[in-house]
Amino acid sequence: MGDDGYPRFDRFSPAQKVLVADRDPLFARILASRLEKMGHKIHCEDSGAAALAWYRAEDVRIVILDFDLMDMDGLELVRAIRAIKRPHYTYVLFYSSRNDKESLTEALSAGADDIMHKPYNALELRLRLDLARRLLDMDDELYHGGGIDKATGVINRKALEQILPRMLALSKRAKFAGTLLFVRLENLKEVFQRHGYETAHRLMTETARLLIACHRGSDLMAKSAEDEFCILLNTTAEDQCVHLAARMTEEAENIAIAAPAREGDPSELVAPRLNFECLPFPPEADKDAPYLLDQAQRTPLTAKIKAA
Repeated sequence: MGDDGYPRFDRFSPAQKVLVADRDPLFARILASRLEKMGHKIHCEDSGAAALAWYRAEDVRIVILDFDLMDMDGLELVRAIRAIKRPHYTYVLFYSSRNDKESLTEALSAGADDIMHKPYNALELRLRLDLARRLLDMDDELYHGGGIDKATGVINRKALEQILPRMLALSKRAKFAGTLLFVRLENLKEVFQRHGYETAHRLMTETARLLIACHRGSDLMAKSAEDEFCILLNTTAEDQCVHLAARMTEEAENIAIAAPAREGDPSELVAPRLNFECLPFPPEADKDAPYLLDQAQRTPLTAKIKAA
């Protein structure tokens, strides 16, 4: 997942993905064709239940829908979407032939951000989506500026890059050493592709909860990459890291998330599969935070855990 807690396993960002829920196949095709030319990835459904299932499985942040769906009122779908807790905001736009004041009031009350009236208007749609992207960009800016990864409750990559140089300077001045322990969630991509966004999100949050419970409160923990955490272990040598990693591995076996597979497959239980690497802190050579997090040579620990 990215610094915001969302998976990044394809070239489309969540703000580029659009869910269209409309029972009119011709309108949906016209809308999808125009949005694709604007650089979006489109998924269309005529069923409210199917649209909600797809929303749960994907990291999508723009939803366009009508009031009249195959099996569910559009207002019900919006309320269901708003009831799902996500780290980032989802922009919801009604696109409907209804133009009465009551429909507008109902849509906004249910949780919609805006409403457009049919027939299709290319210029108006582009302007509305430009507004949506500006709002989502502001949401992202506020999110990252806060320094906390809302999905897991630990500090995010941006904050970590700001803190690490200070920790480096402090460790050299006070002459204390420690270890950067990197914990990667090896099966996150696999779970996301098989079970969808919501299950992957739960796997990430449960893993974060496990790591927080295992390490000391005085240690610094952050989400350093889309599928990785970094823990700065003060005054902890590499051989001691092996024992901590072994405990985390043992605790991970107690996590069992019920995950319905796609395309009608039976549900199954999902557990985190962790991989551990470490890096002495401070490093021998002066390096900046991005280098330490992305390029420095790490020592694999997973094999040592299995041998212990």
